[in-house]
Amino acid sequence: MANSAALLKSFIGSVDEAVGGLRNKLINGRFDIWQRTTSFPAAAIGPFNGLVGFASDRWQWQANTDGGVLNGAGMTRELFPPGQPDVPENPTYFMRWQLTSITGSGGSAASNLVQRIESVRTLSGQIATLSFWMRGDVGGTVATSFLQFPGSLGTPAANAILPTNFTVTANTWTFHTLTFQVPSIAGFVIGAAGNDGLYVRFHNHVDASIATNQGFPTPISYTGFLDIANVQLEAGDIDDPIFEVRDLGFELQLCQRYYEEGHRDESNFGKATLTNEMWINYKVEKRIPPTVNFILREQGPTSSHLEPGYLVQFNFTDGFSIKYALSPLFAPFRDVRLSTTTDPGGGRATAPWTADSEL
Repeated sequence: MANSAALLKSFIGSVDEAVGGLRNKLINGRFDIWQRTTSFPAAAIGPFNGLVGFASDRWQWQANTDGGVLNGAGMTRELFPPGQPDVPENPTYFMRWQLTSITGSGGSAASNLVQRIESVRTLSGQIATLSFWMRGDVGGTVATSFLQFPGSLGTPAANAILPTNFTVTANTWTFHTLTFQVPSIAGFVIGAAGNDGLYVRFHNHVDASIATNQGFPTPISYTGFLDIANVQLEAGDIDDPIFEVRDLGFELQLCQRYYEEGHRDESNFGKATLTNEMWINYKVEKRIPPTVNFILREQGPTSSHLEPGYLVQFNFTDGFSIKYALSPLFAPFRDVRLSTTTDPGGGRATAPWTADSEL
């Protein structure tokens, strides 16, 4: 297999070149790629502290209800009208992020939209510029911040960088830029788990204790829709940032390093005394060995249940059953063992799968 890094470099050119190069350190800042779903409405959640979910690739919603409830939550893909004059570079989509309320009362409730950029070394010690377009269905205050995370068991503990409040204008797309110094990571001990990174965060809710502890100018509670488009983080003090429009197929490959969906058909299984194997080939080698999940379907009426030692077992009404188990990873593909408890007589299964290596 050819060196993938060399192939990508030959395609995009040197990072230092004005044409090509990966100026935008964010992946899918244009919100073109939605492998999981294009609509993520969430019912009331609470009490809760953690990942609400992914919708647009690489963008994750995190929340802490502080013992209360997250209400009216959602992330959806929205379409720009062709030829719209408001946001330049002719984007196709934007993300709509909705929050009605968080009812926590302990002072530590929060709601954040985050992209975790791989490697805490990213832009370390450099001047950087964040730019994005945003509008709301009502006027109000939201915030951005950054986080240098040294990884699990790394030091020092991650702290927020430059928490900044800004004003959202009702029903009007507004361009925002923020130029700042990314702190050096001199003296950091980076954890060995490979999950260190630079986090870019948008906040639509920050309670008082978090605002004080992390240095936000004021607490924030924006309720309603926030529309976000063309988000970019690049090196340098850029007076007039121009969004880097990359090839859509290449942007998909960047996303698939962290998450990918695929599908395999398997038919004409061997007899019960044999173990059948099939290969799942990733289109892009993953950041780390991924968590693989199957949604196994087979012809005919079935029932299914989990069984220790196997990912999933499906039983035909005639007594034939199929078991799937994952064997150790062989990058960039995974070996799947398919065991049968009786002779299926030429049965067939289809196995949609996901491979998740997100930070």
